[in-house]
Amino acid sequence: MPAQPRSLTHDDAASAPRRGRPGYDRETLLAVCVEVFNRHGYDATSMGTLSSHLGISKSAIYHHVASKEEILEQRSTAHWIHSRPFLSTSRPPIPAP
Repeated sequence: MPAQPRSLTHDDAASAPRRGRPGYDRETLLAVCVEVFNRHGYDATSMGTLSSHLGISKSAIYHHVASKEEILEQRSTAHWIHSRPFLSTSRPPIPAP
């Protein structure tokens, strides 16, 4: 009697080699998108341009974010959070003119 095939587990899927297009986690996707915005300008960059640079479909981008505006908002928020410790350090007051 042939052996029954076993079901794949989440661990099996995670350790299997990836096939097809490159996969991106959210943070990496956002970072690459900001690089493209910086290179081409935010207004001139479409979701199609982003998908071309990432090598993934537009729908794969929409899996991570709802819009181009959300990409900018998320990165701006992350930048602000990382800048807060620097901004909160005490500095001497600026003299009045």
